[in-house]
Amino acid sequence: MNDRVRHLNLATHPGKKSTDPAEWLDMRDAVIYAFALLRVKVVFVDEAQHLMSVDTPHKPTSQLDWLKTLTNRTNVLHVLGFQF
Repeated sequence: MNDRVRHLNLATHPGKKSTDPAEWLDMRDAVIYAFALLRVKVVFVDEAQHLMSVDTPHKPTSQLDWLKTLTNRTNVLHVLGFQF
């Protein structure tokens, strides 16, 4: 595991839900770094409908905004698969 990820609070405490925006920004930066390092071109999200079921006070659109920001920063295509 890369040092950039190893020391992230979300990585050292798997299963813990964080409400700290700074922790999620750190995780996003680590994902951006990993995408660049691995030269990722496409990410497939299977059963993406689960992105819409989030705990209050969060909104489902927050999940999609996070993906949009990640897409814009990395230029990696995200394909969402839904099952209804």
